[in-house]
Amino acid sequence: MNEIFLFIIAFLVGVLTRYVDLIEDHKAKSFRYANIILGFVYGLFILFVVVNFKVVAPLVIGTIIGLFIANKIDRVGHLAGVSVFIILLFFCFNFEIDSLFIYLVIIFAVVNFIEEKLNNMFDKIKTKKLFGKILNYRPLLEVATFIISAYTGLWILWFTLLSYDIGYILINHL
Repeated sequence: MNEIFLFIIAFLVGVLTRYVDLIEDHKAKSFRYANIILGFVYGLFILFVVVNFKVVAPLVIGTIIGLFIANKIDRVGHLAGVSVFIILLFFCFNFEIDSLFIYLVIIFAVVNFIEEKLNNMFDKIKTKKLFGKILNYRPLLEVATFIISAYTGLWILWFTLLSYDIGYILINHL
């Protein structure tokens, strides 16, 4: 399947994820149950990505595991999205898990967990310092993904994450 299609889906997942955040955390106006419906939709999109672009599965699964461990999937819209993904993944799971897959999942989960904890720490102290502002953009996962992409030659990982981030950030400016 075409990578451009993957990047478009990743972008849409970023938009939908952030919009669910805005509905649930910032009370953005929307129709009733929009958070659950949009969470469900982005869960289906994530499933589509993992099933059809197996090379990015460790990034997606590791990120979700890191978010779970950091207790960041705590609202009904995100629970709907991740639940749909996990439940349906068991029915669609048709690829081998090798040692590289496991290592990458662990790396992405740990990096995402650390990033979430650092972000929480700097949110609590409301720092205006440069490091706090940089962490607000959550660069650790991006840097780790870039390094892994450069090392493995799997640039599809970094471009997928970049596409997601563009969608996630762009929705703030609409």
